[in-house]
Parts: sequence; structure tokens; C-alpha cells
Amino acid sequence: MKSIQDIIDNQGAEAYRTERDQLKMALMELVTAYKASSSPAETLDQLSDIEAAETVIATLVNLSAHDGRISNENKKWASKVGYNDADALRIGLIGDEIHRAHLNQLASAIQVRARVNDIGDLRKCYGSSETAPPALKRALILAHRIMMKRMEEESENSNNSSD
Repeated sequence: MKSIQDIIDNQGAEAYRTERDQLKMALMELVTAYKASSSPAETLDQLSDIEAAETVIATLVNLSAHDGRISNENKKWASKVGYNDADALRIGLIGDEIHRAHLNQLASAIQVRARVNDIGDLRKCYGSSETAPPALKRALILAHRIMMKRMEEESENSNNSSD
């Protein structure tokens, strides 16, 4: 789990302040994108700093670890990537604007994005779709549908512009 004290000890107070400000901005951007989106993949597509968003999502999952709507896989991932409760409060990463079930979906989707270059191919990550955790399978399917729709739209737009 990340620690504010580790950042201060290893990189200095200024690095901590920079990290804190980036994470606060990433939280605001995440909430805005979440409210304007219809899927986790669409939410992630709207974010400018995916690394900061990953830390924010993981920290929010850590803060919600008691909630049964957060999967064990996502709790385990978040414990490695995010900040603990005390550091989250110190940084100001508190938010209840994202429904906990949706937060779980965002955590799954951001993990998939980090692991798989070709979102449509589960085999690269798990060997087969049968061994993938259900939340990751759902996130992949949704992301693949969005990707295919965008490709169709781009193809239509390029056909229309060449006419």
C-alpha cells in the first residue's frame, strides 16, 4: 500500500504536495467523467491521467473495503495500489459520489486496461475467458462493445468524408 510518509522520506515534501494535488484533480475528473458516462470503459476514456485515476480508484476501494459490493479481487488489487484510510483522509481522497457497485466496476475496468493491450482478447491475460474473474469479464465485454462501436463510427465518418 502506498504511504505518504514513504513519499516524503524518499522524495521530499514537495513531491508529496505535487502527488496530493494531482490526486485531488484526478478525483474531481473521475467524478465528472463518471456522472457523464454510461459505462466504466467510457468513464476511463475521458480521463487525462490514468495513473492518478488508478491510484484514486484503488484508494476509494480501500476506503470501501467493508462494503460487500466490492469484490475480493478488487480489494486485493487496491491494497497494493492505493493509499490506506488515514493517508486518504490526509490527502483529501474522500468521495461518495460514485456508487460502490460502480466503483467496483471501475476498479475491474482499470485493471483490465492496465493488463491487456487488446481489450477484446481475454486470453492474453488469463489464458481463457473461463478463468477470468466475472467482474473482469463483464468489464472486458463492455469495453470491447464500446471499442467496436467507435471503430464503426470512425469507419462511417471516413467513408462520409471521402464522398
